[in-house]
Amino acid sequence: MMKSVYENSRFAAHSSSADLNDSTDSYEDIYANEDVIEMQVTRSNKEAMTSEPNTSGHRCYRLAVVCLLMLIVLLLAAIAILWFKLTTKKDQIQTSNNNMTTHRDQLQTSCSNLTAERDQLTTSYKKSAEERDQFLRKTEELQNRISQLERDINTPGWKYFSSSIYYISTEKKSWSESRHDCQGRGADLVIINSREEQDFVEVWRRGKSAWIGATDRDMEGVWKWMDGTAVTNGFWRQGEPNNVGDEDCAVSGYQSEPVPNWFDVSCALQNVWICEKRINRSPSKRHRRLFVDSASFYGREREQNMSESVYENIVFLPGSSSAVLKDDRNSCEDIYMNQVRETQVTGCKKETMTSEPSMVGCRCFTLAMCLLMLVLLLLAATAILWVNFNNLTIEKHHLQTSYNNLTTERDHLQTSYNNLTIEKHHLQTSYNNLTTERNHLQTSYNNLIMKRDQLETSYTDLTTERDQLVTSYKNLIAENERLKTSNKKVAEERDQFQKNREELQRGLSQLKRDINTPGWKYFSSSIYYISTEKKSWDESRHDCQGRGADLVIINSREEQDFVDVWRRGEAGWIGLTDREREGVWKWVDGTELTNGFWGDGEPNSKGDEDCALSGYWSKSALNWVDISCNDRFVWICEKNILS
Repeated sequence: MMKSVYENSRFAAHSSSADLNDSTDSYEDIYANEDVIEMQVTRSNKEAMTSEPNTSGHRCYRLAVVCLLMLIVLLLAAIAILWFKLTTKKDQIQTSNNNMTTHRDQLQTSCSNLTAERDQLTTSYKKSAEERDQFLRKTEELQNRISQLERDINTPGWKYFSSSIYYISTEKKSWSESRHDCQGRGADLVIINSREEQDFVEVWRRGKSAWIGATDRDMEGVWKWMDGTAVTNGFWRQGEPNNVGDEDCAVSGYQSEPVPNWFDVSCALQNVWICEKRINRSPSKRHRRLFVDSASFYGREREQNMSESVYENIVFLPGSSSAVLKDDRNSCEDIYMNQVRETQVTGCKKETMTSEPSMVGCRCFTLAMCLLMLVLLLLAATAILWVNFNNLTIEKHHLQTSYNNLTTERDHLQTSYNNLTIEKHHLQTSYNNLTTERNHLQTSYNNLIMKRDQLETSYTDLTTERDQLVTSYKNLIAENERLKTSNKKVAEERDQFQKNREELQRGLSQLKRDINTPGWKYFSSSIYYISTEKKSWDESRHDCQGRGADLVIINSREEQDFVDVWRRGEAGWIGLTDREREGVWKWVDGTELTNGFWGDGEPNSKGDEDCALSGYWSKSALNWVDISCNDRFVWICEKNILS
């Protein structure tokens, strides 16, 4: 295709040169004919002037007419030929110039389009390379993740649950040390997001309190997980967290209590810990389809093939100047008109010479002058044609230079086009290689996805089986705990009944002994004893305690009346004192006095009076007084049978 382009170009250039040479030869023929005509006219004039008047006149006339006719015919032929040649050449050059300009513009447009396609293909190639690299990275990450998952699942101490694997320690450390250990294992302290996960942790920790990844170290009262999210739904025990003693870390299962069983404790305590490592279940859709469809690229190849036809049927012809050709045509028309006028003048002179033989010499002279003028006009026309020929030659050189420049530009564009075509083929080859590699990587990626899905399916089956076992285990534990609680309650009730029975038997036996003991009397579930001797308040209480009783505690008016009747008018110590705090009277069992039977103005605490005495005023039921504990009086003991 390119060879035909060059051949067409050379043929057009050769045709143009041949036409120019033909024009030059035509001009030379015209000049030669004009020289011959001039010589013949001169010779005829000389012969006419030297011949006899009548004969020379007729010969001169005939010769002049023949010469003029031949000259007119030659001039008309030359003018017609020049007019036709110049007009045709002008049109050809103008058409060639227009075609060349149009084809040059088309070639530049094609080159620009090809450059744009080259740039677009380069961009697509770079994008494909980047996507290929990204796909390789994602594939490698997925392979590493699957390998890590297999290693973690097979590592002793790790268990799988709901897209995470968990590890519980066998030793105890502080919260910070526990987290450092988890981070060293590529995990972190556990983040509990659901009741199911809490139950899983609850079963797996086996009754031990364990650190979890919740803390409020950053801001007191604002609990956050290890990933920075806030703790929204926690399983805190009632009253927790309470931050007693700088408690900034959370523990699950403190004191082996059931859920909810989270506590905030000091981070320095030693506990086991639970690590959690998240597993991404599936990649995003963007990673599954990393490469764009290449159909649009192959669709653009048809547009690129159109650019290959740009060089076909290009004809390079030198242009011409229409103004110069128009000047040449006008010059030829002027010469023709002058020759016609000269021919008419010559005819008139011949008629005059025929009619008046006597004036042959004058007429021959006039004819000679006309011929001389004609020669001068022919010389002027020749000079004008020569100038126009030179201008046309210069224009031809300019057009040849323009043609050479366009040819050079065409060659540069062809070279650029070839380079772009080669580069396009290289890019296409690279793109095809990338597509093939992409397909291989996609196949490998799909195989890894299938392997990952199979592993996840097996993990899901194992998790389901494990969950069933955990549920059965939890049910058994709950049943066991319920039975233990029921058994414990029954045992406690049995022991309590046994104790109550024994105490009741002892109370009955003691009651029988006390009732039969001299000095004791029964009243309202208690037995009372009144001494026959007098002692201080402390000595009196010591005596009562030695009898298995204590100083009497009077809780009602009936009991007060019973004591008043039984003491037989003697004042006796009762179990009431304000030794611990002045003015706050308490019974010997530690209860405060609410309703007393004080006499008027009592108690008054005169002279350190800290003990109570009943019956000091024997005439009234309100007969309590405060008196010194060192005074000596009888005392009244009381023993509660039910206690």
